[in-house]
Amino acid sequence: MPKQAGKHGGMQNENSLPELDQYNFHHRISEMTGRTVVFFTSPDCGACRAARFALSSLHEKSGLQVYEVDAVMNPALTNEFGFFHLPSLYLYIDGDYHAQIQSEANPDSMAHAIETFSALPAEEEP
Repeated sequence: MPKQAGKHGGMQNENSLPELDQYNFHHRISEMTGRTVVFFTSPDCGACRAARFALSSLHEKSGLQVYEVDAVMNPALTNEFGFFHLPSLYLYIDGDYHAQIQSEANPDSMAHAIETFSALPAEEEP
């Protein structure tokens, strides 16, 4: 698919979420307000497609900010977060890390998980 500039300045594939990379990740996250979900994925991840659809739906319905990180193309972030499976989702509120989100890949389950983790205090980033 052709790439185009995302509305927030990152590159994105058509019909995908705006992207962050290992060069702009921390700077961009620190400037964000409200709830933001960062979605680590890879091009060949089947489960990631379902999560992307659910997150896109949440974005459209609620205005939730969602950013995608290609784990294959951003090994520094992949190593920093130390996750072992994809998709991996992380919740930030006003630039502060809150939690890794583990949920079924449907909008209702994800919305419930985000609400639950939003009520908890910020944590140290992995």
